[in-house]
Amino acid sequence: MRLIISAIGLLKKGPESELVADYLKRLRGQAKQIGISHIDILEAKERTSGDDKKNLEAELLISQIPSNRKLIALDEHGRHITSRELANLVQKNLDQGVQNLCFVIGGADGLSEIVLELAEDKICLGKMTWPHQLVRVMLIEQLWRGVSILTNHPYHRD
Repeated sequence: MRLIISAIGLLKKGPESELVADYLKRLRGQAKQIGISHIDILEAKERTSGDDKKNLEAELLISQIPSNRKLIALDEHGRHITSRELANLVQKNLDQGVQNLCFVIGGADGLSEIVLELAEDKICLGKMTWPHQLVRVMLIEQLWRGVSILTNHPYHRD
C-alpha cells in the first residue's frame, strides 16, 4: 500500500519541516514491515484570495492523488479517534488491499465540500483549531505512532 498525504501549503524550512522529516524517516523505516511500500507528501500551493478559493484548492488536492484511492479528510467536524484507532484504520486498509490510502489536509480555510463529499472518512485531530502546517506534523507523527503500534515498537504507551 502507498500512504499519501496531500496538503495545501508549501512547508518552508523551519521547525515544522524538521519535525516532518524526522517522523517521515521513522515512519518509512518501520512501515515496510507491515506492507506500506511508499509514503509520499504532496503539496499544493495555497490560494491567497478569491471567492472560489476552497474549490480551487480542492482541484489541486484531487489532481495530485491517484484515482484508485481511499480518501480520508482531516476536518474539524470529522470523528475523533485515538492513536490505536488510527493504527486499526491503517491495518484495516492494508487487509482490504487498498492501494493508495490518502489523507487530505486543507488550507487555512479548511476543505471544500467537493473534497468532503469524496472522502470515505473524515477524522479530526481534536476540538482546537490548528494551523494547517502543524496539522501535517501532527498527522505524520500519528501515522508513525500507528505504525509503531502495529509493529510492536515501544514508542507508543497506553
